[in-house]
Amino acid sequence: MGSKNLILTGNKRLLKRPFTETIAICHKLLQNNPVSFLKTTNKLPIKIIHTPQIKIPPILQVKCKHSSQTLTALLLVLPLIIKKKLTLKIMQAVSIPYIKLVITLLKRFNIKVKYHKDIILYPSKYKLITSINKLIEKDNSAIPYYIFYKLNTLDSIQISTNTLTSTQKEIKIIKILNSLGFKFTSHLPRQLKCARTTSQIKYLTVNCSEIIDTAMLLPTLVANTIKRIKLYNIYNWNFKECQRIKALNKEIKKLGLKTKHGNNWIKISYHKLRNKVIIDTYKDHRMFLSMLQFSNNCNMILNNPNNIKKTFPQFLK
Repeated sequence: MGSKNLILTGNKRLLKRPFTETIAICHKLLQNNPVSFLKTTNKLPIKIIHTPQIKIPPILQVKCKHSSQTLTALLLVLPLIIKKKLTLKIMQAVSIPYIKLVITLLKRFNIKVKYHKDIILYPSKYKLITSINKLIEKDNSAIPYYIFYKLNTLDSIQISTNTLTSTQKEIKIIKILNSLGFKFTSHLPRQLKCARTTSQIKYLTVNCSEIIDTAMLLPTLVANTIKRIKLYNIYNWNFKECQRIKALNKEIKKLGLKTKHGNNWIKISYHKLRNKVIIDTYKDHRMFLSMLQFSNNCNMILNNPNNIKKTFPQFLK
């Protein structure tokens, strides 16, 4: 870290996010409590003293239910600081697919970790390989947004053929569509074909733990296919660019749909959609992309379309 103290801060929304899990990990890995809070406990801004002493317990137990980034960063950093065998026990992980993706990456660097359920074993010795130019996997996370946007008229879409077996489990949302009669299958090279059939499913309950971001697309099904949907295991929506559970609940109500929500779930029921509604997107790219899907069913105005430049700048072109 060098010879100078480090101060970590962020924008207005980031200052509201809890850093409890990150700080707890720091206290387990760094001696003499090098982290201090400049304003509010467990929130930014944070001061870290220079050259803290590292301590590595034989078993490191961490909780990561707020942020997948906290966990993936830890998985990548540990090989740079550990010099002995380490058992990492993960409690309440927010996204298992991200763990698997990082494990794949570590093995590319010749760090032969072992992963089973919530336990990761780091070896005591390894020879790091850094000259890697092989692609692990293309990013398929944008695909569901294009599919949902064209859901009413979709026959086929030109994408990679490995989509249905992607390591990125966000693609599981396609399996949900298949259960509702859309029947996506790999067809020609780089093409996913859709053959629509009639589904008898009218009420849907979805565990969103592995599709935590693209799950925000699912409410639009109430305007197209089903009468009611309940999404649960969405707790970490509360710690994103906005408080997404409350925001989605408020904006969907503007459209006329009936909603209920809690700290870890939201339920949406069909009602006749209103027209000429102004929708707020809270400077959140996923809120914009989620609410945009309803534009195929009613007239609306969405504020701040530039939000999507963060992830999908070409989406509307």
